[in-house]
Amino acid sequence: MVFSHHNTPFGAGQAPVVVVLPHAGASAYQFGALARHLPSGWSVQCLELPGRGRRVREPFVIDFDAAVTDINNRLFGLENRPWVLLGHSLGAHLGMAVLRRRQAAGQSLPLVFFPSGAVAPSAYAINPVASLPSDTFWEKISQFGGVPEAVLADAEYRQYFETILRHDLALLEQAPIYAMPVANRTPVSPLAVPVVVLMGDADAAASRASSWQAETAFPLAVEPFAGGHFYLFEVWPAVAQVIVRHGSARGVTGRVTCPAG
Repeated sequence: MVFSHHNTPFGAGQAPVVVVLPHAGASAYQFGALARHLPSGWSVQCLELPGRGRRVREPFVIDFDAAVTDINNRLFGLENRPWVLLGHSLGAHLGMAVLRRRQAAGQSLPLVFFPSGAVAPSAYAINPVASLPSDTFWEKISQFGGVPEAVLADAEYRQYFETILRHDLALLEQAPIYAMPVANRTPVSPLAVPVVVLMGDADAAASRASSWQAETAFPLAVEPFAGGHFYLFEVWPAVAQVIVRHGSARGVTGRVTCPAG
């Protein structure tokens, strides 16, 4: 789904596309507000996985690699366009995997990667939730906040939402890259993309924002915001300003040069 603010054709010198990968259980419409706070020419392209939002009639992807393939197949038309990538929570993990695949394949990379509300993949330890009994499952999910009371109060809708959430969380929990304990994993090769970490200052992941330095060849930047795990839905104007500031600082050439050394 694409959201535009004074949508204009893209080309040389045009503003970037903000590609968004949502969190578990989310759909594209939840990120539509971001476009309203971006400057003229910027647009938001929010990618949904099968079984969610406008792709609700498609079968769920059942493994992490298939999800990465699905996302990368939909990043068409970016070879000659400047773009940045924002991934929140599950989306941050999927985003890093997509960028590693694109880098290995020589495909275009974003000006900046904005992982949000997540510990870096190289430091992330699985906390199984997807297979818990329903009552325990919702107890764990509610600890993150961000679940509307209407969902919790409506048994039918909660069951529908639970199915989506379980599929999304299982993608991460069953991903081969997280099967080995953190201490036994092979060190990652830094990505040739600047990384700017976005975090709610009350999010449990905030204290581990520096873990993302291992993922990038550039000096890490961290942008804290007031709020918890779902801070960004309360501070879209501030989030948009950070995206524009860092994206504009890298220019709009659509190419990133890895620092020497």
